[in-house]
Amino acid sequence: MKPASISLRIVASIIDGFLIVFYFAILAAPILVFTYLDKAPIGSENWYKLLSFGYLGIFLCLVFFLILFYFPLYESSQKRGSPGMQVCGLQACTKNYEKLSFGRAFVHCLLFFLLRLLGFFALLAIIPIFFTKRKQTLYDMMSGVFLVQPKPKQAPVKEAVKADHVDTSCQN
Repeated sequence: MKPASISLRIVASIIDGFLIVFYFAILAAPILVFTYLDKAPIGSENWYKLLSFGYLGIFLCLVFFLILFYFPLYESSQKRGSPGMQVCGLQACTKNYEKLSFGRAFVHCLLFFLLRLLGFFALLAIIPIFFTKRKQTLYDMMSGVFLVQPKPKQAPVKEAVKADHVDTSCQN
């Protein structure tokens, strides 16, 4: 298994970003319907319900839990990665190429977001990927997670030879 390339990590992140936005839209639709049914347009006296722990509060809680558990649930599953990682052929594993526990995947995700929230540290967290043998970020190293690109499975030799065999006999 070789370390995950930077370009594949970026593509996987973009795919996961689109999926998370899609999930947000699914979560937002009922909130918008309830808001419309409650007839709370901006500027009305009922608008405070949306800004307090009303519908918007419920939506923000759902979004928070979606983000908090999206990556750990996928990375600790049998697939060993989020849908974006699966499309790119990447897997998250331990140093011994074992499946991640939910706790380790959760710590990995938490460190990822905490370093992003700290602004400048987000850039510092990514720099080690260019200098480490296994192309790990700072949050990968801190949580003991490795992103790898497994070798594609090859067909057995007999079947590969049969597939390459061309019948050259000419029968008229």
